Amino acid sequence: MAEESFLIEVTVKRKTTNALLVEDDSGDEVWIPISQIMFDSEITEDSEPGDTGKLVVSKWIAEDRGWV
Repeated sequence: MAEESFLIEVTVKRKTTNALLVEDDSGDEVWIPISQIMFDSEITEDSEPGDTGKLVVSKWIAEDRGWV
């Protein structure tokens, strides 16, 4: 069974080896583990601070971060 996904437009604010700090349209900043970014996301582990695009994550991480 395919995992449900969630898409949101974000801007990358900071980057570490394991996670990205992203800002959503409402100005909230949350850390997203790189391992939780889905393959069809525009924002990836190669994204740099200032990059903007669609972030695709699993629904459970979106719920955990307060997006759903």
